[in-house]
Amino acid sequence: MAREEGKEEGIEIGLDMGLERGLKVGDKKAIIMREEGRDEGHKKGFIVGRKDGKKEGLEEGRIQEKLEMAKEMKKDGKPLEEIMKYTKLTKKEIKSL
Repeated sequence: MAREEGKEEGIEIGLDMGLERGLKVGDKKAIIMREEGRDEGHKKGFIVGRKDGKKEGLEEGRIQEKLEMAKEMKKDGKPLEEIMKYTKLTKKEIKSL
């Protein structure tokens, strides 16, 4: 009987210890996976942000180029319709220069 009680107690202690170790290992793995996921998210976010930034920068550059061209054409006395045709700017945009 004492042997059976000892066996049951040993099993109970072993299960408790195994559970405790399993939780520690599981917590460590979860932390590592979360950190890896965060790093991957940062990398993807950086790539997308960089592409978007390039697009926006190029578009802004095109707009600035059109405005500069319109200023020069206006300064040279070109008709409003001609400036609109070549720059694709609106009357309002050209008049505001």
